[in-house]
Amino acid sequence: MRTRIDFIASFFAKNEIDEIWLTFSDPQPKKPRKRLSSRLFIERYMQFLKPGGRLVYATCSLEPEEDENVVDWFAENHDCSIVPPKIRDIRIKGSTKTFLKIWPQYYNTEGFFVAVFRKD
Repeated sequence: MRTRIDFIASFFAKNEIDEIWLTFSDPQPKKPRKRLSSRLFIERYMQFLKPGGRLVYATCSLEPEEDENVVDWFAENHDCSIVPPKIRDIRIKGSTKTFLKIWPQYYNTEGFFVAVFRKD
């Protein structure tokens, strides 16, 4: 589907979708209100998710205002649970039980962040 994100509500009904992946979805970094990961759009995505549905939120940022702060805001303002991202039985430095954070200095890669929410 290719359209303006502003029209997303015309494509999906309430409680229609099982899972949404927001993976590095910032095509307009200079326009925070147009970002697919903005609070405005996260509010819309939650309407489309079925109860028990999951929203996977991933960024290529290590900035708390784009990562942990979004997780905290999301958990405080939505009827949802934070689900630990499933990865093999390995320990990732800098991660917690509620999110995955990859630091470039430990893994010779770009930094990124992943959190998973389940709609209650």
